[in-house]
Amino acid sequence: MEKSTGELNGQSGRPLKKAVYAAIFSTLFGPGAGQFYNRQWLKGSLFAFMFMTGLLGLCVFLGAKAKVAIEILAGASPERLSDPDFAYQLAQRIMQENALALKSMTWGIAILWIASVADAFLSARKTIASAPPPVNPFKDLDTPV
Repeated sequence: MEKSTGELNGQSGRPLKKAVYAAIFSTLFGPGAGQFYNRQWLKGSLFAFMFMTGLLGLCVFLGAKAKVAIEILAGASPERLSDPDFAYQLAQRIMQENALALKSMTWGIAILWIASVADAFLSARKTIASAPPPVNPFKDLDTPV
């Protein structure tokens, strides 16, 4: 007999709903949200802190590059500024010079997000598998005295 998606390790009636919700929370609300849903406060805080630090770093990096571009534009001659390709060439030059850093930061944030989703799902699934089976308090009422 095959296990349905709601069964885990032969324990019927133990849905994986919690694991799916944890993964959805991390996907929609960002790294750490699924861990908070699983009541893993420290792990959730670490994921959220690393994510926010990565985003802040990316914003600071892009802001510094925008400042350089503004300084270049401020020092450019009026003839140069009237050239429509000047801004495009400037943006291309900045992107090419910093491509590795931008890709590294972007991929780092993406990998952290994926790791958070996977961890939230697997952690919730692990707690479901290790939880004792539910106790039926009315189990003995069916037996004759």
